[in-house]
Amino acid sequence: MNLPSQPTTLVPDLPAFTFLRFSLLTLLCITTLAAFISSIVFSPHWHHDERLLLAFWCAGMILGVSFGRARGSHGVLSGALGGAVGCVLAAMFVINRFEQMPEAAARYRTVYLAFVVTVGSVAALAVAGCYQFIASGAVEILWLSKRVRGAVFVLFGGVVTVLVIRQLFREKPWQPTWEIAVKATDINDFPTLRLSANGEYLFGMQSNENINPPVRKAFVHQLTSRGMVGRSSPMERHPRNYILSPDGKWLVEHSLGDLIIHETLTGKVLQSWELGKISQLATQWQFNAAGDRLLLTTHTPRIQRLYVLNPLEAKLPQAELFPFAGRVLLDPTGEVLVKLFDAAEADGPRKVEVVRRSDGQLLGEMHDVPDLGTEYYAISPGGKYLGNTHHVWKLGSDSSTDMAGVVLGFTDDDRAIVHTEPHRQEPPELLPDWLLPMPLLQHAYDLRSYFRQLSIVDLRTGKTLTKTEPFKGMSIGMAAEQSHVVLGATWPESHVRIWKVPPRK
Repeated sequence: MNLPSQPTTLVPDLPAFTFLRFSLLTLLCITTLAAFISSIVFSPHWHHDERLLLAFWCAGMILGVSFGRARGSHGVLSGALGGAVGCVLAAMFVINRFEQMPEAAARYRTVYLAFVVTVGSVAALAVAGCYQFIASGAVEILWLSKRVRGAVFVLFGGVVTVLVIRQLFREKPWQPTWEIAVKATDINDFPTLRLSANGEYLFGMQSNENINPPVRKAFVHQLTSRGMVGRSSPMERHPRNYILSPDGKWLVEHSLGDLIIHETLTGKVLQSWELGKISQLATQWQFNAAGDRLLLTTHTPRIQRLYVLNPLEAKLPQAELFPFAGRVLLDPTGEVLVKLFDAAEADGPRKVEVVRRSDGQLLGEMHDVPDLGTEYYAISPGGKYLGNTHHVWKLGSDSSTDMAGVVLGFTDDDRAIVHTEPHRQEPPELLPDWLLPMPLLQHAYDLRSYFRQLSIVDLRTGKTLTKTEPFKGMSIGMAAEQSHVVLGATWPESHVRIWKVPPRK
């Protein structure tokens, strides 16, 4: 009896692997790795040793996987071997820098080679294994299981829920309102920046004196709610010591005994005063709140002077005299005088009197305030607070309040703007010191770099109300005189961020 034959299913033979056979998955993996490595190679935040090492590691791993698959294997072990060989080749180019170390140079070479080979081979093994896992179709097979899909959904949903809850209860950092990317080759090429008193304009001057002829670029930006409106300025000089008028139209430069007013948009000299000896005695100059007068104070042993200059008049006016030994400073409005008296002994405590300029009425006193000479003082509108470096004095108080950084300015509602002290990202105690110069660890724990942030402190309670994220290399911090905006600049990132001071809640 002849039974009917069972139907047979023909399984086509898979094509044999050929070297450099076109594959969309292979192409996707190679382009993804190339894009990832390129972003690191051309990033200024990575050390040149790390960029070279990652480039050679990527090339060695790709060639190793291709060679292994051409021989009929999965290419996982050959990819790991190729990544290790690439790391060794890269190390040959940078290993000579250890010869400059005074001691233990041979040990550092051995540790360096062992570290890069171990990390490179393990990383290449993991990447090549993931590639083989995806290429073999294991992901599709696992996805067909209901248990696996359920576990993935539960895990993914849990992670998303945790992240959402964390963001809801996390203290939100103080976000910048405006940002500028600056093109600078070194720190000397970084632009000189100034904010106007009301924080509505920013002027910058960038010059490169190392080339002939020197290149100078000036710009003025208006800070608006919709963004920054930038214009170039044909300024030919590079003023180092200057201020900006509240409306951004005038730039006042103090240079070589003269006080010069430039038009920011045209670069023309609007007015110039020959100060002579007054220039050597000048301690402070600023615009008044209306922006139509320039206020200049001087310091002499017995009599202090205040000049009120009209930018449209060339004649130097008569000075207002204040007979006392010390220095006279102005609050941001120009309506309050801060008299810093000389101490009876060198480096002794000083007394400070706050006086209304219009009628000379004494508003209050401060005690035990050091004299910083020509260094920076931060004065609140109305003269209620006086800050220098890490201390704040209050009108009528006999003690100072310590701050966590340099005081940049004050708001008119009893808040201080502080540029915190630099701190470094310390490595864990488990890592020995001799392992820190290694690649990747050197990037994760760069002891040469520091982090800084800006914060707003409530002077009534001493609590920090808000603060920015810590930025790497934020060396410049300044606040507008009326403290409506704050500026922070980072190097070598060459980035300028400007924050608007939020209202008190």
